Amino acid sequence: MLISAEHVSKKYALKPILQDVSFSIEERDKIALVGINGTGKSTLLKILSGKEQCDEGTLLKKRDLRISVLEQDPILHDEATILQEVLQHGKDVAEYEAKSILTRLGMKDLSLTCKHLSGGQKKRVALAKALLQPYDLLLLDEPTNHLDVEMIAWLEQYLQKSTAAVFMVTHDRYFMERICQRMF
Repeated sequence: MLISAEHVSKKYALKPILQDVSFSIEERDKIALVGINGTGKSTLLKILSGKEQCDEGTLLKKRDLRISVLEQDPILHDEATILQEVLQHGKDVAEYEAKSILTRLGMKDLSLTCKHLSGGQKKRVALAKALLQPYDLLLLDEPTNHLDVEMIAWLEQYLQKSTAAVFMVTHDRYFMERICQRMF
């Protein structure tokens, strides 16, 4: 078991976002979390990653669990080039590997600074960062947003070959069905 969530609840102000949520994530699981906007999907990912705490319940994680996260609205260092942003994030990342994944994600000029990138380009750089970091569990918030058909097909193959667990929020039904064995 990588993570066990028992009776997790979270409120913002007085509004319940998550109520009495229980589940577990096992090694090699590929899980999709679906639901309408505003129902706490991104909040649950933040709780799983440790960026937020639950108000009630318990979250147990495997010791030394390595988690990599693609956030819905990633924040990059404005002055870093695309390549610097990816390489500074993963200390053991080989430059050729970073260049390969960035190219697959449509990033051609790796010398551009992050402050000059569109929202979609930032999301693709953040996806490269998440994929290049060593992890046991990959948390993805809307990974196919801003990807074209070829990029989505490449990402599908990448995730299908991965032996790590994946927990993703997506509205892309076909992507989800081709990768995930379980849906919440």
